[in-house]
Amino acid sequence: MVQINFSIPDQLNAFLLLLSNEQKISKSALAKQFFLQGIKKEVMPTLAKLYQDQKISLKTISEITQMSLTDVMRAISQFIDDLMVDDDLIDYSDQISKKLLDLFQKD
Repeated sequence: MVQINFSIPDQLNAFLLLLSNEQKISKSALAKQFFLQGIKKEVMPTLAKLYQDQKISLKTISEITQMSLTDVMRAISQFIDDLMVDDDLIDYSDQISKKLLDLFQKD
């Protein structure tokens, strides 16, 4: 993992501090959440294009964005017209995945 450092305005710092205190998490963790959410929003069109051009896999997109594969499929389906995503199938896959995770975590 790599660390990134950048400066933010004092007002944003105060706001992050206020939110982090309310949510009882560190300011750093909150800033990271916001950063990752922004990255997902900004890079998803590019990642979808790379996937459509077969230059990147769904798994790689999942790793970059820290999203589940089903969430990645939903997200890139907004940018790729011919990507067939059946919400019922994705919901079913989510349920199965959660059950499997529960089973593995019990062991």
